[in-house]
Amino acid sequence: MQPATVPGIFGAGRFLFRFQSFHPKQIHSSETTRNCWDNAPTESFFDSLKNERVHGTRYSTRAEAEADLFDYIELFYNHRRRHSTLGYASPTKFMEDWINAQHKQKFAA
Repeated sequence: MQPATVPGIFGAGRFLFRFQSFHPKQIHSSETTRNCWDNAPTESFFDSLKNERVHGTRYSTRAEAEADLFDYIELFYNHRRRHSTLGYASPTKFMEDWINAQHKQKFAA
């Protein structure tokens, strides 16, 4: 049995086609003026994903790889991992703090 691999650059075209079929009004960044910082957050995320979870891991099935990546993204990356761009807070904590600040602002006015 061949180990499942995480889709790389060759899967990007299929993803873009599927994305555009669901979101036809979205403009893909490569269709607009180039910005050198355009892909920086995405590249940073995939770098973290590869270094912290995937590098050196062999998945026996695609389902196992998908489950592991889902766990990393939904259970760790989005909820517990601290991000330097968010003041070293997790996205969940950052969002909670932002919502609380909005409520305080609303009631202070």
